[in-house]
Amino acid sequence: MEKGFTLIELLVVVLIIGILAAVAVPQYQKAVLKSRYASIKHLATALVKAEEVYYLANGKYTQDFSELDIDVMAEQETKESNIGNFRESTNHSRCLLQNSDLPYVNCGINRNQANSMDIQIYIGKNKYAGKRWCVARTTDLTALTNQVCKADTNKETHSSSHSGATWTVWEY
Repeated sequence: MEKGFTLIELLVVVLIIGILAAVAVPQYQKAVLKSRYASIKHLATALVKAEEVYYLANGKYTQDFSELDIDVMAEQETKESNIGNFRESTNHSRCLLQNSDLPYVNCGINRNQANSMDIQIYIGKNKYAGKRWCVARTTDLTALTNQVCKADTNKETHSSSHSGATWTVWEY
């Protein structure tokens, strides 16, 4: 008698590995997205603190990263946009300082890709001051980005008044 595995035994093993992979891969993708979001959330909070220090010293907010007393984005490239200066890194994250009637700091990941999301923190003395928004760049509430925002904000529903046709806002 020859030793070896039958075709049925090999198919059962392949089937079990496939089922395990089908369960593990989405959880891995969610963990990676949560990790990237946590890093931009930390960065946005640091930028807000730097903006507040700048405001105390100068009486206004800035859109220029070089004027802030923070060096967390030194390796990132500054680009111009129609809404102000922003910094973009090679890992597809970017941050924007918006100095307007409603000043805010916005940091996002995976721009122009699937699983694109942002954190937006309002600063200053206005109706949104201190508000934090987790913005998923999709309206599909089952998407990973919306799952991460829902978990991060501990809210069951998103803010329909601030959500748009292509994004969903989860308010803190």
